[in-house]
Amino acid sequence: MVSQMLSSMQIPADLAYQESVITFFGQREVYIENYRRILEYDHGRLRVLTRNGVLSLEGRCLQIRYYSNEEMKVTGDIQKIIFDP
Repeated sequence: MVSQMLSSMQIPADLAYQESVITFFGQREVYIENYRRILEYDHGRLRVLTRNGVLSLEGRCLQIRYYSNEEMKVTGDIQKIIFDP
């Protein structure tokens, strides 16, 4: 019933349920939206707390190009992606 109401109101599910949206562009770039906070960050690993768990990116030369309270852009050689609910 709730999903039908959201659909009729044309509210995207990620906004309605505050879910994270993770968009990859090959192995070199990732956008993370609706995250809670950065747990760990260095040039080989990034761990981000989301509403549903922890997202980990591992690789080389990882850099957070920008971030705000709502989104971030990460670049580098992304070699591994792990999601722990």
